[in-house]
Amino acid sequence: MQSGDHEARRESKAAQLVATGSTGADTVQELLILSCHSSPLANRFFEDRLGNEGLLKTLLGLALEDYSGDAQMTASYWVSRFPPDMLTPHVAVLTEIASNKWDSVSVHARRALVAVAQQSRVTGLS
Repeated sequence: MQSGDHEARRESKAAQLVATGSTGADTVQELLILSCHSSPLANRFFEDRLGNEGLLKTLLGLALEDYSGDAQMTASYWVSRFPPDMLTPHVAVLTEIASNKWDSVSVHARRALVAVAQQSRVTGLS
């Protein structure tokens, strides 16, 4: 199998998933795996929705409880890209994700917690 064929199939799958418009766990999990493997369409799906509370909750759930590796790690990464003010209500979940035994998962949650703490200091909420 040639690299171009693999990339075309990956992007075709990403396009089908994105076209559903779903932010449900099954669709998001598949897009996370594609994002982990550098799918531009999957990455754009997440980039375009970094203000979507429903997606954030789905990602938090997958980062906390998904044991697929790629999806869990990438969910944690995308969570860390959300605005800190959206993450503030989820500090308890982020703290739990930050304690994950896999550094590839926990590092992103720790970064998100730092961003939340920094925003709290800036806005005087701490």
